Amino acid sequence: MIGSRKDMTSWVMHFVHDRNTANDPAYNINEGEDTPFFPFHEDHASRSRFEQWEWADDDYCLEPDAEAFSVLLKIISDGHIRSGWSFRNDRPTIYGPRSACCFTEMPLYGLIEYAKQRSREYVGAYAIGLLKQEFFAAGGRPVIYGLSGPHNEISKPLRLPPHYSWPRKLDPSCGIAEQEQYRYVAMNLDPKRPIDWSHEREWRWADSDDACSCPGLPVWLKGEPVKFTQIMIVVPSDREAHRVLELLKQYHDAGAHNCGHEYRHKALLGTRILSLEQLAAIPSTADPTNLRLEDLPSNSLKSFDQPEATPELIAAVKSALAEAHIAAEAAVESFLLTARYVDGGKFVADACGWADLVICDSQSPVVSALIALGETTVIGGIGYRVSDFGRHGRSKDQALSVAEAGVTAASQVMKERFPGVEFDVRTMWD
Repeated sequence: MIGSRKDMTSWVMHFVHDRNTANDPAYNINEGEDTPFFPFHEDHASRSRFEQWEWADDDYCLEPDAEAFSVLLKIISDGHIRSGWSFRNDRPTIYGPRSACCFTEMPLYGLIEYAKQRSREYVGAYAIGLLKQEFFAAGGRPVIYGLSGPHNEISKPLRLPPHYSWPRKLDPSCGIAEQEQYRYVAMNLDPKRPIDWSHEREWRWADSDDACSCPGLPVWLKGEPVKFTQIMIVVPSDREAHRVLELLKQYHDAGAHNCGHEYRHKALLGTRILSLEQLAAIPSTADPTNLRLEDLPSNSLKSFDQPEATPELIAAVKSALAEAHIAAEAAVESFLLTARYVDGGKFVADACGWADLVICDSQSPVVSALIALGETTVIGGIGYRVSDFGRHGRSKDQALSVAEAGVTAASQVMKERFPGVEFDVRTMWD
């Protein structure tokens, strides 16, 4: 059926947009702070299982007005698409006791054109695609446009200011049970007050069984009741596609997020990345209005370059590490001689913290050499930590500036020995 219908697709798409504080109730209630969360569920006991994700959000600082690409990278880091209430004008547009994730099954070309016409607040050129068949098996359903009878709803104001009308529910007389109300979209074809979103061909997902450990739809997470074998990530540029591919490779090598949640390797390997720049590769004779997501070229970890390190390179990296550690130790000793001390000269006048030397290019053969030597640790979303240069001076003082002095000296050595590799110094307060 789908194969003979060019206006249909076997995929559903979740569009990722810029964050907007005006439509973020958690931001407004918490006066500029992202946490604690705005409730994902009406019932306190049902939503309490998500508290650990507040720690993950604190670890991954995303700006309240972050752009869509940053939001996309956060979704990949979380391993799930965060559910929400789609607040507009201080009211949720998702009905019922649970938040939901929104998708559309419009053909790719129609989505691109639609994204150009609507405000960036609502849609952009970034999207995550899932196979409709797998999405349905996970509990995703098409929305219900309009009612057979009058629209009657019951709602109560949130006790905390600014007193949003939440949760928003349909009256039982409307004929839709609470468990299915997340699918409802108001519709009115009266020309005096038209409401018609049917052209979006919207689908939604909600955790109707309250079975997931994350506050949203698990896409790449391990140990969840929902599993996907194929995922498509759409970005505007080849540069962004490469960045996403690098990130997926890091999470694949790490196996788990910095906060502990594990990733499904099969889901990561089954993720393809489509750059809209790649549309230029489509033959000029093709009809763009008939393009489907499954027809377009894409990249994945299966085609990711994973170069082997030669014995010569491994030996060179081992020699460079030894030289870099000597330089780091010397730099720490020199820094301690001139540092300003407090508490009677016991401690350096600085906050405690850590410093690491990292490589961001996961396809570098130097990374392969470090893995072979056991001299790297993957920091998902950050890169590959090179050895442990921050340990120098730690027994004498745990000040951030002490660790940074050693890592900076080591970085200079490694950059001189491997000028084609991008090294970076990462610091973090304790």
